[in-house]
Amino acid sequence: MVRRNSVRLAVALLVASVVAPFVSSGTAGAIGSPPSTTIGARLRFATTNGDILAITKVSGTSRNLIAFGGNFTKVITPDGVSRDAKNFAVVDEFTGALVYGGNANNYVRAITSLNGTIYVGGDFTSFGGVTRPRAAALNPSFAVTGWNPQPGSRVRALTVANGNVVYGGDSSVVRGTNPTTGGSVWSQSISGGSVRSLGTAPNGTLYIGGMFEKYGTLTRHGLIKANPANGAPDTAFNAKLRADTGVGSHGSYDGQAGNVINFNADGSRLLLGVAGYGSDEFKTLNPNTGSLYWGLVLPGDCQGVGVVGSTYVLGYHRHDNNPWPYFGAQVEASNGRLTTWNPGLTGYQSNVDGGNQGVQAVYVDSANRRLFVAGAFTKPVKSLAAYSW
Repeated sequence: MVRRNSVRLAVALLVASVVAPFVSSGTAGAIGSPPSTTIGARLRFATTNGDILAITKVSGTSRNLIAFGGNFTKVITPDGVSRDAKNFAVVDEFTGALVYGGNANNYVRAITSLNGTIYVGGDFTSFGGVTRPRAAALNPSFAVTGWNPQPGSRVRALTVANGNVVYGGDSSVVRGTNPTTGGSVWSQSISGGSVRSLGTAPNGTLYIGGMFEKYGTLTRHGLIKANPANGAPDTAFNAKLRADTGVGSHGSYDGQAGNVINFNADGSRLLLGVAGYGSDEFKTLNPNTGSLYWGLVLPGDCQGVGVVGSTYVLGYHRHDNNPWPYFGAQVEASNGRLTTWNPGLTGYQSNVDGGNQGVQAVYVDSANRRLFVAGAFTKPVKSLAAYSW
């Protein structure tokens, strides 16, 4: 989310008020315990010549397709051929072959899908040669559809909730839209900061995360549980994230921002990646109340969370080419214990969004047992690594 003046090299486990450091001083060697779910060796897969900010599987189609977006002009397929794809692409989940090379004239930051239609958001003003300010949709044949909500500012997050496409970002609203036209179905105001994440739980409940201080009429920093039909906040839910202080040069972003939202398969845990100046964390929360089960302090802003069997894979920000744990780690879902899995991802890009660096998105296909880790790393592959488990 923001550049760091220093990098925290320790990872700690936080259970209630207990802090117990368990990792690395930055030295090489095996750290952690063998995982309860083993992740296999990295697979040959597509990469890009830039960085990736969002990745997901296209839902509602019989084809196994992975869509990703960010800041790039080429997709390099496993055969080593560079193929045109500007800031957005769709590839075959198993072969990495390019299925569709997009053409967005600026960053793609968010992707979701419904019934085979792909919805994208970001900084762009045109997509596929069609004027589409900051949000666009592609039908199953990859033609731009009539969905045109025209957000007034950068879109950072998208999800599908109650059959509507919900977006949020740097504007002053979170809005639910008709999935065909983009017309507004509902909206809720936000203030004090941007929306950074949206998530729909297995039971359909909507969650909104970000840097904001107020949502609708509710003063609540960083994370909201909402009615998916109208966006109304659940006032009883409170994760008690630390608000920004408003003091000093970092005062507008030194609180705990809800940066990434995900869930266990059964919805029993809300998985929250936290960001902000001095707020590099991952939390497992009660999805009904917001209370904390356990949490981790990470080496950087948490920017990706995936559920791999009985473990979580976490991706995070790094602002230089640091040693282990290489921008990502695997921890046990039951207690946050660090495993020995080492993704081996490192390297620094000079042109990425906001200097975020590291792993910027994680997607897991549990049915096909595939893990995709994406971001701004350069080694041993650039921007996208795939694994089986």
